[in-house]
Amino acid sequence: MVDYQVTTSPSIKDIIGKWEILTFPNLRKKAQKHQLKEPLISVLAIKEKQLVGLLLVEAKPEHQAATIISFLVIPPERNKGIGTHLLQLLDRGLLEKGYNRVDVVYQSNWKSRKALEKLLKSQGWKDPQQRMILSYAHCENYSQAPWINYDQLPQPYKLFVWSQITAEERLQIQEKQNTGWYPPELDPFQESDKLMEDLSVGLKHKGEVIGWNMTHKISPDTLQRTCFFLDSNHRLHNLALALSSRIIKLQMETDIPKAMFQISTTNQHMMAYFDRYLKDYQDTITEVFWATKKIA
Repeated sequence: MVDYQVTTSPSIKDIIGKWEILTFPNLRKKAQKHQLKEPLISVLAIKEKQLVGLLLVEAKPEHQAATIISFLVIPPERNKGIGTHLLQLLDRGLLEKGYNRVDVVYQSNWKSRKALEKLLKSQGWKDPQQRMILSYAHCENYSQAPWINYDQLPQPYKLFVWSQITAEERLQIQEKQNTGWYPPELDPFQESDKLMEDLSVGLKHKGEVIGWNMTHKISPDTLQRTCFFLDSNHRLHNLALALSSRIIKLQMETDIPKAMFQISTTNQHMMAYFDRYLKDYQDTITEVFWATKKIA
């Protein structure tokens, strides 16, 4: 017999200490990459005093919504309805707390993807939508790219290493953002604690910053291209290639071999740029999906 419980976990640290082996995706790695809101809602499946299933949810009361961040049933107990019961119990628990929506984000390279999609569909979730791609490549892959030396630009354009940006230029960028110059996810000042300024590149036109390609360190051997932006009046492929070329060459001078980036599938310009210039040099490309359900 399986018993089920819905609890509010006191801290992510406690969950990792007690149940990390039962988290998927791994909660420790997820917490290192993202600022998760505590406390988490936990739905437990217990059989003979052993935890056999665990569903973890990040609550977002300001939106009356919640997001599943980890979902696992141990292999010997799969295909016995435990996952279904965990989701049903989650629905009831969230409804009692006044939430009206639950979401989940998952990836195409998960072995459990098909089983998860089948389970969500059986519980009334909407069809998943592709939200972005995640791409990983070794920098050396680009060494034969025909555009790898396209980082020499004619005046009045000039590339610069981001560590050289002045306080006045920072202020000008922030002031222009107040007019909606670029979307928040392309903010060059985000996650400043992980920002690699010497491996990030900016672009100027007549002395004014008009674009950037920012790098953050996400692991000892991998950098992330966090945001790539060009002013709408200067969205030319030779300028984008110059930013790509220079940032790759800077990384090639380090002992960090890999780089990854994520692209929203709604960003049609960037997706077209990726398909034309970058796709052939990637080691792996992973699709990221989002699914949702209204709770009633």
